[in-house]
Amino acid sequence: MSTSQTTPNLGLTQPTIGSQDWGLPLNQDLMIIDTAIGNLQNGFAGPWQSGVIYTKAQIVTLSGGGAYISLQNNNIGHTPVSSPTFWAALVSAAQVQRGAFDPTKSYAVNDIATYQNSSYLCNTATAPVVTGGGPLVYNMAGNLFDQTTVNTGYVLQATGLSPLANYDCSGFVYVHGVSQIVSNKIFQSFTSATAGAPPDIWAFYDGSYAQISSSVDGGGNVTVNPGTPLAVPAAAYYFRFWWPESDNASHPISSTVVNAGTTVLSPYQAYQPPSTGGTTTPSALPTDTTHWTNLGAMPVGLTSAQIAAIANTQPLAGAQVAVIGDSISTYTPAGMGTLHWQDVAIANLGATLAYDCHWAGRPMSNALDNSGETSVPAPTQAIVQGWTYLWLFLGTNMGSATGVPSATEIGTPADAPSNVANNNSAQATWASFCANFRYVIEQFLAWNPQLRIIWITPYQSARYSGFGNGALPTAASIAVMQGIATQGKAVCNLYGIPYVDLMNESGMCNLTNPTFTVDQLHPTATYINTRLAPMVAHKTQLVAQR
Repeated sequence: MSTSQTTPNLGLTQPTIGSQDWGLPLNQDLMIIDTAIGNLQNGFAGPWQSGVIYTKAQIVTLSGGGAYISLQNNNIGHTPVSSPTFWAALVSAAQVQRGAFDPTKSYAVNDIATYQNSSYLCNTATAPVVTGGGPLVYNMAGNLFDQTTVNTGYVLQATGLSPLANYDCSGFVYVHGVSQIVSNKIFQSFTSATAGAPPDIWAFYDGSYAQISSSVDGGGNVTVNPGTPLAVPAAAYYFRFWWPESDNASHPISSTVVNAGTTVLSPYQAYQPPSTGGTTTPSALPTDTTHWTNLGAMPVGLTSAQIAAIANTQPLAGAQVAVIGDSISTYTPAGMGTLHWQDVAIANLGATLAYDCHWAGRPMSNALDNSGETSVPAPTQAIVQGWTYLWLFLGTNMGSATGVPSATEIGTPADAPSNVANNNSAQATWASFCANFRYVIEQFLAWNPQLRIIWITPYQSARYSGFGNGALPTAASIAVMQGIATQGKAVCNLYGIPYVDLMNESGMCNLTNPTFTVDQLHPTATYINTRLAPMVAHKTQLVAQR
């Protein structure tokens, strides 16, 4: 017997094929819809925003530079730079991997260097600067040991750090270009039995942090006494050592000095001027945010399709978008901070939100005024002429003598354009939704014939059966919303205006209403991020290509 299935994008549990009222065609239709909508979720998602839910394989950019690809679905609130399990940095064809950071080298914009187990993107060129003559030779006199990089509870192994209570290990001490180092503390020799840990007491590493030699080379640990020079291999970039925490009482970490040739108790200072005249300023450290951007985890490569997506990160850059809506455009669901659906759609396109006017209960007959949001000016010819696109999201609200709009009150494209309100309960005078819609379209096009109007249909909701009480939309309420959508699309066809069909193509139905709405009417963050905003952005991008 067949078992139930769960769709990957909507997360719906489809009833078992063959069960009552569920036939094979309906199950197939749900899967087709789910797959098609899921495909809309992928691709470039604009600048990263903390309140947006990202799906696996979506790509975002950061204001400070760099691009990231989402590694998981339902990815929300995770900062790309510091969340390597949720995001991976992307490297485009314009960026160059330079390996481990070397202060004696020059770096250009888009160079990527590794430093202390992170990768950094150079955003401002940096190079060593020598003033006053003298060769670029580092004696690195002074303390090389940075106590802030100590790893508490760890010791060394050939493959990296190993957890061990009561022992501490230093960070990577930069020693490239130094012939020998001297410590004012003993690098004590411990046997495995004594230390209870692998026997590496100290070790040198190359520019990729791979160990190249250690205290056990030649068989048996080598103790290095205070003041005794320790030769630095020519290929070494870093040095590391560990010690028992019991030493901290008599030999505090803060007084530990690892230096190049002198025993000077000075603060940590990795880069010193040359000993043979002149003053050298090394390339800016990757921690210098004026020259570098932290990419977090090591970056991954890009496929050709992803490179193309990054190259087209701003498909509607410079476009001025206006939004005229009702409470759905006003509503900010949990998990999205202060963002509305239109903010997410705008971010996906790289456009500018030039005008945003919306209030609860707004009908189509109020599309040309600001009576419910006086802080925003009412549309005028001068204002509208600056718009490239208008997202008109009205149609959920309309008046009726009986509370539930009739077919006559919804109207047809044959109704003459009229600006008479359709929410006049006295019914002395009133106009249909279609009459109002036609009037609004003609007014906007008269003001700006180049304006691309995109109407967004209402979706299935309990608007006319009492929302907010936990009850799913009734058949009567859905029929009204479907009537508005059907006749509204016919009006759009009359004027050659595109529309986003949320009613029939967004997956909103009584099965998904509890997931997609908070009160059977207003959208959740899930519906906004995976249906409403991507569908509007996708339609706008298609219109832009025509």
